[in-house]
Amino acid sequence: DIVFVFSWLTLLLAGPQNTGLPSLDVLFVQRMLSPRERKLLAPVISFFLGVSEEAQPVPLETGYTQNTQSNQGKGRPVPGNRRPTQQQSRYAMAQQQARSSRRNFLLGALTGGAGILALTWLWNALHIFPAGGVQSGENGGGASPAATPTSNASNGNGATPAAGTTPIAQVSSVQNNSSVSFTIASNGDPGILVRLNDGKFVAYDATCTHAGCPVDYDSGSQMLVCPCHGAAFDPAKAAAVAQGPASTPLTSVPIHIDKATGAITASQ
Repeated sequence: DIVFVFSWLTLLLAGPQNTGLPSLDVLFVQRMLSPRERKLLAPVISFFLGVSEEAQPVPLETGYTQNTQSNQGKGRPVPGNRRPTQQQSRYAMAQQQARSSRRNFLLGALTGGAGILALTWLWNALHIFPAGGVQSGENGGGASPAATPTSNASNGNGATPAAGTTPIAQVSSVQNNSSVSFTIASNGDPGILVRLNDGKFVAYDATCTHAGCPVDYDSGSQMLVCPCHGAAFDPAKAAAVAQGPASTPLTSVPIHIDKATGAITASQ
């Protein structure tokens, strides 16, 4: 269907080329709009359609004159020796100018529309794929739980795990500036454990507070980055918003580290 639409649109706007016939939109405007009766409306529509008010049709049977030459001094007309009148020449020139204006208008509209689409696609691409690689993590989704304080521990030293906890990892298996993904047992949301450069451990609900996409840890920027819209959170500052469109920080998850075994667990 789209092929037929553009095919007929071209014929309606450009008209039959190299035939001397006016395009359909020119005939429509000339019949429906009279410059004498509609002096305000006709120029506006003529501008958008690329129709010149001077482009008035000239009957073909009256559009030619004969050149006369003396034939043995008798002044007889020479048959077939015809030339366009000045009025018909102006009509043909006005038609050509109208078609040129119409083509320029359509070309500008199409170019502007394509430019807007390209800029929109580029804007979305830059926000969906932010700079810096995204490392590790299992994807998931869900609502953020109620905020609770985060317990930090350094190099395996921390509080004794309380009853009803979920194991995440061993201290020795998590390097500085890296992360481990886990599932929060209380609500099934994705969680993320981050070991900062100074050796401290922090954990957060990985559900982005903007649109609910799961965030991942980017070791290059040392940020928790949302792959959907580019929101960034600083794990070293209680997951505060470092870059929009999110407006609220991630929800922290309380963790415990067993100093005897080095086991890192999250409260249920």
